[in-house]
Amino acid sequence: MKNKKVFIAIISVLLLAGCSKSAENNTEEAMVPSEAGANVFEQEVKADDKAVVGEAEKDGAEIMLPENTFDENVVISIENISDYSADGFRFLGEPVSVGVKGKETVRLNQPATLKFKIPNDQLSSIEKEEDVFAAYFNGTEWEYFHPDSVNLSEGTVEFTTYHFSDYAVGQLSRQEQLKYYAQRMATNTWAKEDQEKNFVAKFEGYLNDTLADAYGIENKETTRKILQSMAKQIPYMGGMFVSAANGDELEFAENFSSAAGKIILDQMKLDGDFMEESVTIASTYGKMAGDMSEDDYEEALKDIAKGLATTIISKNIVGKMLIAGAEIIDVAITDWKDKNIEDAFSAYKNGADGEHGYNLDAGDFEQLKLQMRGISHKIYSDGINAYCKRNKISTDDLTEEEEENIRREIDRKLKQEFDNRIAKEQDVDKQKEYHEKILKMFEDRGLLEEGSFGYDYGITLEDRIERLYLVMGQILSHTDKKFTTSTTAGEGEISIEDVCKLIGVWYSDRTNGKTQYFAKLKEMGHAKEEKATSGEYAWVLTEVVDGSNDSEWDLQNLSESYTYSPSYGRGAYSVTTTYIGESDDYYDPPYVNGESLTVQANWSTPPDVIGKDDVVSLSGTITATANTQSAFRWSGSTGAWIDNTRLSTEDGKTTFETNDGNNYESQSGTVTASFGEGSEGAKRVIEIYFFSSNKLFTQYVYEWKAVGSN
Repeated sequence: MKNKKVFIAIISVLLLAGCSKSAENNTEEAMVPSEAGANVFEQEVKADDKAVVGEAEKDGAEIMLPENTFDENVVISIENISDYSADGFRFLGEPVSVGVKGKETVRLNQPATLKFKIPNDQLSSIEKEEDVFAAYFNGTEWEYFHPDSVNLSEGTVEFTTYHFSDYAVGQLSRQEQLKYYAQRMATNTWAKEDQEKNFVAKFEGYLNDTLADAYGIENKETTRKILQSMAKQIPYMGGMFVSAANGDELEFAENFSSAAGKIILDQMKLDGDFMEESVTIASTYGKMAGDMSEDDYEEALKDIAKGLATTIISKNIVGKMLIAGAEIIDVAITDWKDKNIEDAFSAYKNGADGEHGYNLDAGDFEQLKLQMRGISHKIYSDGINAYCKRNKISTDDLTEEEEENIRREIDRKLKQEFDNRIAKEQDVDKQKEYHEKILKMFEDRGLLEEGSFGYDYGITLEDRIERLYLVMGQILSHTDKKFTTSTTAGEGEISIEDVCKLIGVWYSDRTNGKTQYFAKLKEMGHAKEEKATSGEYAWVLTEVVDGSNDSEWDLQNLSESYTYSPSYGRGAYSVTTTYIGESDDYYDPPYVNGESLTVQANWSTPPDVIGKDDVVSLSGTITATANTQSAFRWSGSTGAWIDNTRLSTEDGKTTFETNDGNNYESQSGTVTASFGEGSEGAKRVIEIYFFSSNKLFTQYVYEWKAVGSN
């Protein structure tokens, strides 16, 4: 296709009223002109052709359009905006207005890519790529979002969009960035908490009925304990509902019952009170729950699951559970980090008169669906692909009717999630205020600085924030005090000020047992209190914390040079580290793409009950199971702790390592330690850790409590 290019020079620039600073609040009102500015570039684009409109290097911006972006032939225009301002945002180059001649609002069938060129005279003032944001003008103010890529060496910024509007790129102030991240944190925190609450609420009635019919259990607290455990498995439960969606009631009932049965058995093993509540189950399995062999456990699980499955089938509640599950397990819909979902939600909630390319009344979901265009296609495609992946079938195996059923279900869930968010928007607003206070304190205490507190250069601000929240969660789990965002704390509270101090100690303490950190926690008076009592007591295993450390591994796998493949199991850990950069024989030895090291560690399991005079013995081994390294010399180490004390072998060895220094030989041994006596409610933790590029660990939490009573 031969493109027709038309250049139009616009001589005059229209200035808008209201561009002065407010004397009262010392902020500028964001502005863009409502009429033509300067330097308009127009180009005809045919519906079935891909095209590039404009040239970033010469014009400052360009648009890359895939095939079938439009339903008809159109004329695209890119117009420089000459009058603009925004408080806290330094524009890099001039904003542009992108549109289609003859259309006021434009939404696309395919995502268009906008590429901006940062003027050379502005490049030198940009220190960090993370400070560069894209912005969209919604008619009232600029909305900021992350571009898909920022390349300071080439001076380019790229992002995709499903609508034509006014766009810009620039440096966003740290204050505005923190507001942006606070909103994202608020939305996602609310969504996660709401999902877990909904899961328990939706299934509680069904499971109550099932347990009552199958085993005579009518204690709702028992049901709640089971469901709270199942709620943590939400991301992994999609397959159950696929079974029900396919009409396989037996498979669904068996899978659901097996998951619930495992939780029942594990809870019986850890909690004597739970066994008393469980009536029939306790009388059948309670006596041997504490010392079940693997075979006993499997047989008990089969019996429990069979009883639950029989009841689910006989009561004909699979359909009800499917409906409940479909409301919880959604596919590529409630990802509130996706700006396109936020834009669609905003139009649905408030109505739209051109904002984000929408034009509809508030609450008009049918019109929203029509105007979402490419976003709907993407959601449908993601949903169908995820359905087939979970169900282990090809998309080609689906009939048109089955695909349409999936689309209808996705539409229903999307509307439901939008309505749910509207009903609970106050909760999100409160969360935003909460997170703004926390992020401001992080910033004021220097906790967000790149290169500080164990951050590698190149880790984004968003990733640094997520790490701080993970550490803060760990700290709050070590105290029984209530967290407050105030810098001063009342009785029974721990302030954000103290949490920030403890975060600083956490990151400065490089020991696995966090010796300095725990000492500081006690010194500040925030460690959990221990109450002394008398009687026949022992250390009883009450909880096992699985440290698969997924978020940390995900962060490491953002690297373009290395990939990390961890495998976690209680007492069985391994990591494969692989170089994925280019091969380079300039070095000796050479860098070889694909060179790797796999390290594996195995440990025995700690006992369930430990007396005050008992000696705890744990056996561990570490091995390099595969080694194809050339230039690199990765390693692995493993060991065990009791609280802040390392367990050691008879000859004082506390760590088993395999590395280049010992020719990657296997190491093994038995480490021992004594718990001693405690006081009622006191807790001690055995941590088995494995480190190879990052950490995997299992924590066995023990509580000093009465034993031997019925």
